[in-house]
Amino acid sequence: SRLDGAPEMDYATDMFLTVFAIADEHLREAYPADGDIPAEHESRRNIIVDRPDRRLDYVSPETIWGFDETGLLLRCELGGFLRDDRQAMGYEAQAAYKWYNRERQKLNFTFRQILVVAEVGFLVTQIGDGATLEIINTPVTKIRVVFGLRGQPNVQQATTVETDFGTVSTVPVSEATI
Repeated sequence: SRLDGAPEMDYATDMFLTVFAIADEHLREAYPADGDIPAEHESRRNIIVDRPDRRLDYVSPETIWGFDETGLLLRCELGGFLRDDRQAMGYEAQAAYKWYNRERQKLNFTFRQILVVAEVGFLVTQIGDGATLEIINTPVTKIRVVFGLRGQPNVQQATTVETDFGTVSTVPVSEATI
């Protein structure tokens, strides 16, 4: 160090920093936009889907990212987004809206015999016919089969099918009309 108090280096021209920071904001997409909600909707449900794997990473222009073989600085001249998951999140928001915005009903029904009428994951779109037609639009989430056993005359054979719509099923969905 110099004893006369003069700096050994000029920090304005001789020192460069590359800083990485994580913001406390999260990437957010909404569908439909707040102003685009249909007027016939009496109430609105907000559904929050946590996707910590979705990111929006940005690098500033002139960011130093390394050195070449001669020791010269390598810079990201233009800057820009390194990773931008906004479009993918927009698609996910649209899919969730289309799923949750449909009229749905929970349904439980029992046959007094053993039948294969649906499989877990089937989407029950409607039940009945003509004047008794009801829209269901929920996937089968549970099937319970009771087998009658010899020596137990009080136990009747039955097949119970349940549908529910609280969560989106990860099972491949097929449609079934019952």
